[in-house]
Amino acid sequence: MTAPLPLGLRYPKRAERLVQRQYEDYRVFTEFWDALLADMGEAVRTLVANDSVHIIAIHGPQGAGKTLFARQLQQDFAAVASASQPLRGHELKGNTWAQIAGGRTLSWGRVEEISNEIRMHELNGESDWPEKVAGFARAGIGSVVFYDNAERAHFLRGLGYSGPTAKRAEYLLEAAQTLVDQTRTKFSKTLLVLLSNDLSYLEALKGAVDSQERDLMSIVEIGLPSAEEKERAVRTNINRLNPVSYWACIDKSPDNHREKVRDCLIDKATFPDAFEAVDKAFEASATRTGRPGKKNQLVLVTLVPEEDVTDMVGMFSTGATVEASHSWILSEYNSSGWADCLKDSRRSSLLESEWGFRSVFLGAPFVGALLAADVATEELSVCEKLVAMIARPGGHTWPKDSRQAYARELAEQADNWPSRSEEDLTRVSQFWAAGDSRAGSYESIFSALLLGYNTTTASEGMARPDWVKAPYEPCSIVDGAASGNAGMKRTANILEFTTTKNATKQYLNRYLATKLPNYAGMLEND
Repeated sequence: MTAPLPLGLRYPKRAERLVQRQYEDYRVFTEFWDALLADMGEAVRTLVANDSVHIIAIHGPQGAGKTLFARQLQQDFAAVASASQPLRGHELKGNTWAQIAGGRTLSWGRVEEISNEIRMHELNGESDWPEKVAGFARAGIGSVVFYDNAERAHFLRGLGYSGPTAKRAEYLLEAAQTLVDQTRTKFSKTLLVLLSNDLSYLEALKGAVDSQERDLMSIVEIGLPSAEEKERAVRTNINRLNPVSYWACIDKSPDNHREKVRDCLIDKATFPDAFEAVDKAFEASATRTGRPGKKNQLVLVTLVPEEDVTDMVGMFSTGATVEASHSWILSEYNSSGWADCLKDSRRSSLLESEWGFRSVFLGAPFVGALLAADVATEELSVCEKLVAMIARPGGHTWPKDSRQAYARELAEQADNWPSRSEEDLTRVSQFWAAGDSRAGSYESIFSALLLGYNTTTASEGMARPDWVKAPYEPCSIVDGAASGNAGMKRTANILEFTTTKNATKQYLNRYLATKLPNYAGMLEND
């Protein structure tokens, strides 16, 4: 069963919530942290080589990803530390700690060597933090210590200041002297990472520290994504956490909500702001009437031995719309229920929100012509023409006159189909008797008929699409005006082919269950 549409979208309003189970599929993108990772990498390598101490203060506005960065780095460090075998190239590139430890070479040996010399810790709100950091140092191994919200009073209290926050600037020099003394006497082999959204405070603190010891402290800005990078992160995680796609959320929304989403992606609005804008657009779309937007198209073409397939209507859902039904050709559009085979209601609904599904059954005459196509030019031509007709974009946005014209053309094609010889009938009989090995009989013919047939790639562990007539492109609203933006149009058109001697819903669902994860992956991974 597909999931009902939610009243609102699921997204993390704060990074701290990512530890909750409902956000376990959230994907963190790290590309815009490259400069920060390089700065930390230099500090870590110096720490290991010289037992040195350094303070890096990371600043950025609320929601810019400071806490998320700290959490992700700790998770990636744990993944390296617990690895039972070396991480491979793509695993190293996607691991923030590996990028810090490995540097430009990104070799596993170097990552492992530095990781063995480091432990990672997180502090937040403890006023006795200097004692804890000193305890880490006494263990005799390097420490990377994160201290979040370092602009708050408890951080300075740890350095001996207990007055009101409003007067802290008066005591920064004294607090800085205590901090410098601690780094010289108790914080050996430590990288202290301060997180704060108060840049003026960090600059004042650094100035006070510099007056005691230069180059001990540095300030870096959390890397902010480009509009395209921000949209990719928002789009991907809307799709990974919800039963409705990013495109479906904004396609039907009023223009002012689309503009708000686009503005949040282009300007310096934070991720929570952008997620909230999409949520508001989704809420507004629920009450807006009008023709639904055109979706990506997935077509399942099933070859069967029957001479008449018209009684196969509604194989996937009782609400199917018949596009054409004539003798041995049946074409129908399924708006819902067709992705239930995934056994994951969220993913089923996600797919159905952005992909339209057409099911086509082709009976014995087509199979006979297809098998003869490698030796008969006429058969090759009519098979190619019929598949081209089936591959036209159709579905729920098809105007009535276009659907009627499509039905007439298919009926005319069927009525003028080449007759079959005794040799054709024998070939077909042998084809159906071949069982699972029959695929080899038609794969080479389809390769000749359809340019690019069975040549595209798929994600690891997934079955690749049979024929990509038009590839999937991620939805984008950042280029051009939000209304009428070409990046919003859904143009993918992909056909899958299968054969079965006994067409049942159970068989077709088993087949789709091997294919549909690839389509869900298109939405969830880019």
